[in-house]
Amino acid sequence: MRRKMWMKFLGVDAGGTKTRLAVCNEKGKILAVGTGGPGNHYDVGMEGFKESLLKAMKDAGVEDWHFESAFLGVAGGGFSERSAGKIHEFLRNFLKADEISVINDCVVALRGALGMRKKGVIIVAGTGSMVIGVDEEGKIHRVGGWGHLLGDPGSAYDISLDALKMVMKYWEGRERWTPLVEEFKRQMGLGDFSDVLRYFYSEKHPKSHLASFAKMVMKHAEEGDEISREIVLKNVKELVEGVEPVCRKVNSDFVSYSGGVFKSEHFRKLVEEELKKQGYELSKPELPPVGGALMLAISKLKVVNEKILENLKMDLMNVD
Repeated sequence: MRRKMWMKFLGVDAGGTKTRLAVCNEKGKILAVGTGGPGNHYDVGMEGFKESLLKAMKDAGVEDWHFESAFLGVAGGGFSERSAGKIHEFLRNFLKADEISVINDCVVALRGALGMRKKGVIIVAGTGSMVIGVDEEGKIHRVGGWGHLLGDPGSAYDISLDALKMVMKYWEGRERWTPLVEEFKRQMGLGDFSDVLRYFYSEKHPKSHLASFAKMVMKHAEEGDEISREIVLKNVKELVEGVEPVCRKVNSDFVSYSGGVFKSEHFRKLVEEELKKQGYELSKPELPPVGGALMLAISKLKVVNEKILENLKMDLMNVD
């Protein structure tokens, strides 16, 4: 008897800090998972994006596999046809797949969080941030997500930058002391804070590097540091401001979340409190972003049903 050959679907969540990859068959059973480096091509370049993706594929042991459908959510790209097209053509040079689709990483996070729901909203707080939703007709609506130069409130980057600015004000004699002062000096390897200019303007560091300090800020906020708490609350309030406009546009009160900043229980509770003031509750996502990418990859060739969703949920239970 000939052995059944499964169709293989590739889902990728290429975020600002890491690239997560998963492969499943047409029943939604996971065949492999892998992790690579930062996937925002504006930050690490197209070759850096390729390197992170290939590292994730090697980690999963699928670098030589051929896929019936591949769906990639990519940080910093995919909202415009021009951006998606550029990445798509680049992927065609090395990714073995019959069909390749590219979209922004927040969209795959949205699909994963909603599961089988047709409409709803998620709050994304990772290296960057955004409030994004989809309506009954499949149209995407968003608030934020304009990048670190124009502002990503609630993101790991903005939280870290706000904390560093407060530390600089202390050094200038304009702000109260905070344990963040010594933390930044130690983690950035500074002799004194005059070295900050060299650190940021003479040396090249990806956005994910500064964003990584958000964990430190969360830790001190949870331990009661007043300045850390003020920084986190300020970011939460500004981020949650985007929920009501998007919920109104998509005509849904379902709100979920995605992104590494939500790993902080302190941050998540603050978001829940601010949402309650607007009359919303924060719901747990059905799937991680890479699961959303797999749902979209499968949907290119067949209808995704509840059984497929349940298989994905079971196998991706411990994948973030």
